[in-house]
Amino acid sequence: MSGTLKFLALCIVAAAAGAFMTIVLHVVHTPNVLTVNDVKYTDFLSITLTALGLMITVLGFFVAAAGVIGWSTLENKLRSHSVEYFAKQLEKEGPLRKELEELFADIAYTGIEGLKEPPRDETPYDD
Repeated sequence: MSGTLKFLALCIVAAAAGAFMTIVLHVVHTPNVLTVNDVKYTDFLSITLTALGLMITVLGFFVAAAGVIGWSTLENKLRSHSVEYFAKQLEKEGPLRKELEELFADIAYTGIEGLKEPPRDETPYDD
């Protein structure tokens, strides 16, 4: 968690530094060399598409970083919940344990071939 906060703090500091430098460059450094206000459509389009491509690339890096961080968190939570669930289900009087004991008893008495009888009337997903 602290790594995520450090990453977010770094992003905020980088954004603030970039904004500050942009303001400084626009206020302090105003070149008087270029006085033509007309930009060709092709030049404008190429600049716009380049900027769009750069923004999409940066967004992709952020999504990838969030995905890696989120996946590891999701994996840890999923592992802990599944271990907890199956520990509860396999307790001494747990429902899954009873079904497995019945299945093992059926296999012991009738063999695996005897289990190919029509399925019993059960409700699916009855936890």
